[in-house]
Amino acid sequence: MKAKYGVRPLIVVVPHTFGRHLNFNAHLHVMVSAGGLRESGVRWITPLRFNRSKLMHMWRYAVITYLRAALKKGLLVSEASTEDLRVMLEVQYERWWNLYVDLATLGLGFELPSEEAVVGPNGPKIEVGAVHEPAVNY
Repeated sequence: MKAKYGVRPLIVVVPHTFGRHLNFNAHLHVMVSAGGLRESGVRWITPLRFNRSKLMHMWRYAVITYLRAALKKGLLVSEASTEDLRVMLEVQYERWWNLYVDLATLGLGFELPSEEAVVGPNGPKIEVGAVHEPAVNY
C-alpha cells in the first residue's frame, strides 16, 4: 500500500484456532482499513484497491517466511519433528490459498468486482483470511 498509494493502512489481526463447529481450524481474520494515513501531510486517503491474486501471493509469502524463521530459531512448538514441519511449510507454500475478501458494506448491499476489492469512501473495512481445510494433520 505504501509503494502504490503512499499510505499506511490500519491492520488488525485476530487468530482463531477453531471453526464454527468447534473443529480445529487454525486461521486468521485480518481487518484492513478502507483507507490509509499518508505520512507526508498527515492525511487520510481513501479508497484503496486490493488485487486478490497479488494479495494472496504476498500474504502466503509473508506467513510462510515468518513461520520458517520461527522454525529455524526453534520457536515453533509441535509434536511433529522439525523436518516434518519444514516439509509441511513447503507443501503449504506451494498450494493455492483461498482468500476471502469481503466489503463490510454497512447495509449498502453491493457486490465486489471479481479481481479487485474496491473499498468505498464511507470507510468500511475488508476482511482477509486464509480459508481452507488443513492439507495435513500433525
